[in-house]
Amino acid sequence: MSNWLLAIGTAVWFGAVALRAGRNCFAWTIGGALFGLVASTLVLGVFHATYLPISHEAYVRFRVESLAASCFVILALGWLLTASLHRQPQAIWQWILRLFGRPA
Repeated sequence: MSNWLLAIGTAVWFGAVALRAGRNCFAWTIGGALFGLVASTLVLGVFHATYLPISHEAYVRFRVESLAASCFVILALGWLLTASLHRQPQAIWQWILRLFGRPA
C-alpha cells in the first residue's frame, strides 16, 4: 500500500514541476508514477529481505525506517531526474565543471 502512495506522490510532484516549467505534464506524471513505484518497491523490498521479526515494536520501527529510506531515495533521485525542469542545477553544474574542468 505504501508503494502506491509514494508513486502517487511522486507523480503529483513530477507533474507539478513539469507544469511549472511548461513541459508535457502528462508524460512527466506517468514517468513520475512509474519511477516512484519502481524505486519504492526496490527499497522496501531490500529492507523487507533483511528484516528478522523480533517484536511488534521492532516491526513498527522497521516500517518507519524503511519508508523514510524510500522517501529519501525518491527525493534524491527524483530531484536529479527533474533537473531539466528547474533552474537550480545550472549553477551547480557550472560550479562542478569549473572545479573539475581543465585549467585554462
